[in-house]
Amino acid sequence: MNDKRKGKAELTSMEGVIEVQCRTNLLGRIAWQAKTQYPSGTGAVLTFEFASDQSYLLLLLRELENILASYPVVGTS
Repeated sequence: MNDKRKGKAELTSMEGVIEVQCRTNLLGRIAWQAKTQYPSGTGAVLTFEFASDQSYLLLLLRELENILASYPVVGTS
């Protein structure tokens, strides 16, 4: 998404507690949709949407890389 300035991305936790999806268009707008549920499968659900532009994307990618460095993925779903 950052290089091509178009596309979509998704982040889903292995536990199913967090789901985030985003789509971008050629004008640089990003539409975000998120859902959280705790405890997973039976708990309260919070869903929300918001919009941003791609100027925030590079910083977000760096922050996600830092999180993955601190908490590496040890398995797959």
